[in-house]
Amino acid sequence: MTAEQLAARIGLPAEGAACALRLISPRQAETEYFPLLEQQETEFLQAIARHPQPELAVLAVYLAYAAAQYPRWKARGIPDEVFFATMGDMAIWYREHRHRTGKPGLVEWAWLLESLKGRLVRLGRLQYQPRTLDAPARWQEEVFPAGTRVLEVHIPAEQPLAPQAVADSLQQARVWFGQKEFALFHCHSWLLAPALRGLLPAGANLLRFQDLFTVYDVDMTCRQAEERVFGALRDDPSAYPGNTRLQRSLRDYLQQGGRVGVGIGCRPLNA
Repeated sequence: MTAEQLAARIGLPAEGAACALRLISPRQAETEYFPLLEQQETEFLQAIARHPQPELAVLAVYLAYAAAQYPRWKARGIPDEVFFATMGDMAIWYREHRHRTGKPGLVEWAWLLESLKGRLVRLGRLQYQPRTLDAPARWQEEVFPAGTRVLEVHIPAEQPLAPQAVADSLQQARVWFGQKEFALFHCHSWLLAPALRGLLPAGANLLRFQDLFTVYDVDMTCRQAEERVFGALRDDPSAYPGNTRLQRSLRDYLQQGGRVGVGIGCRPLNA
């Protein structure tokens, strides 16, 4: 598996991959960056940030590293579809960088390490990240204490949140991880913000996703909803675009002084 082949399999444009790999070859990435990436992630991120073209350099290193991981994942019996779906997060954040700057490169470098290192896996529509609760969580009337093992659910952008696709993914996760070690699906996202119920029509896919969880807390300081819906944060809500129904509803809500925040919710694996 070459870095170029990896890029093609995850849907990352060939011209972007070629541009990055001309800057840093896979061999250079292996000798100069892999040791730091594998052992000292903070130092790696600092080192890549010092490169004259850091967004492109990190793309080259990540493509080379992901390609090098392929035989290791294969030896563990991980299906190709899971490997390439997981590494496909790179293509999402490549497109986001291109959207923001008009140039090839990557954003969310630290986040992408979760996929590259196998600490997160994509199964169908959703991503899952094993972790331990650092504070109690509540499902309906049942409280799960800090220390409970959970699967953190993440929702990659760019695809509809169709209920059947979500249900299929949750079932894949139950099979993939088993239901003995992990008690809960746990989610911290703007998609769980209760304020969305006043902004979206009944039956909207986002609300049907929200209905899967008990939302037991809301962080009103986070502006993730604005960032995801509009693409970038603005100080003046009237400056936000209104190209979609959700954009218009959210813009009006913010102009009236409303806040969305992010919801924190959970759902038992066996529910």
